[in-house]
Amino acid sequence: MSLSTRSATKRTFLRGVGVTVALATICGLAACSPGSEPEEAHAGDGAANLQIWFNGAAEQATLIQESIDRFSEANPQITVELLNIAGADYYTKLKTAAVGNQLPDVFFARTQEIPANAANKWQQSLEDYVSDADVEDFWPAEVAQMSYEGELYALPYDFSNFAVYVNKTMFADAGIELPTEDWTWEEFFDIAAEFPQTDGSRQTRWGAFVPFTPWLMMGILKANGGETFTEDGSRSVINSPENVETFRFLLEQAEKGVTPQPGALPQGMHPFNSGLVAMHVGGSWEASIHRNAIGDEFEWDVIKLPKGSSGERAVATAGGAWALSKDSESPEQAFELMRHLTSEDELNFLMSEQVSGIPGRQSSTERWREVAGNAGLPPQNISVFPDQMLEDAVKWSYPVYWDAFNTAWTNRVQSMTSGEDPAVALAALEEDVNAAAEKIK
Repeated sequence: MSLSTRSATKRTFLRGVGVTVALATICGLAACSPGSEPEEAHAGDGAANLQIWFNGAAEQATLIQESIDRFSEANPQITVELLNIAGADYYTKLKTAAVGNQLPDVFFARTQEIPANAANKWQQSLEDYVSDADVEDFWPAEVAQMSYEGELYALPYDFSNFAVYVNKTMFADAGIELPTEDWTWEEFFDIAAEFPQTDGSRQTRWGAFVPFTPWLMMGILKANGGETFTEDGSRSVINSPENVETFRFLLEQAEKGVTPQPGALPQGMHPFNSGLVAMHVGGSWEASIHRNAIGDEFEWDVIKLPKGSSGERAVATAGGAWALSKDSESPEQAFELMRHLTSEDELNFLMSEQVSGIPGRQSSTERWREVAGNAGLPPQNISVFPDQMLEDAVKWSYPVYWDAFNTAWTNRVQSMTSGEDPAVALAALEEDVNAAAEKIK
């Protein structure tokens, strides 16, 4: 079934049921109170025992538990057990469960992983469950990332992109005007070049920090006329003159001291929060982190990403989503739990009211903007993140060999920052990735 022919209403069997049952929660690695053990589900249509796995902060898991509590109150014939597994242990446990055919009914998946999960048949297609009205409310770029071979495989939790955090106090002290949103990467680094400071032979401040995060860089490369993968994602095309030029330009900034060289920053200190850079290219999820860390140390805000030589911003995005596993014995009930967690009301509670990540629904973003605006907290210009999502986000999907690309990327970026010519490094990167892609076919 194509996305355009999906029916408007499906799977309504759970509405109006009412039998009491307990809810159990497991908080993973975080400490929690024991709670009551789940009772046996009562017989009858729609009864099920579900398990859902999450991979995130304890604070997020607590909010998700509250949302699950509301689902259980409305559907007491279904028990739900939440397990939050922190850090990389999550992926070890997920792979082990997949091999053993013991995946939970619902699990958290980042959009970079969904095509590979779908290709490996870890996730079920949602084409028989989801409605057109829902899909139209999701971010188009996230729909692309949650899809595989034309079918939707997940429901959105949150969605993220990058922008430029600026230290307004540092700009004011230097007598430099804040940049406008209509700026380029060349102008970004020209401005950044005004801020470096040294103490004798030791550099103590830099103009900007730009991480070489792969999905961020995919957007920067595209904005400068380059691509990372073919349109169908079947192979990498990262070794191009445009991409070589972009990498050389970025590495030159570190050589000039505009951005930090590897190992130059004091260990354990965030470059932006510690006042070591005037500008920081960071994710939308970092706003709350900066808010807590900076306090009233200095004034700061956020500005849209610069445009590349193509005249476009080409903003890269990624997010978190809920997947329906291949091993679920109650897929219809599991989908209803997913639909509950990703409804407008619940995303308002989970994301908008907290002004944390950007909700996976566009409709919930209106509440997110309202709360962010009324809070009176920095960054004042936080709406640049959803604005970029609507205006500048690239609608692409991550390839099934993303893990192999990510590993090869890390290795080759390290070699470039250690002095290897980008022309050599990108040629090797493309060769490594395409060899891995061939093995996966």
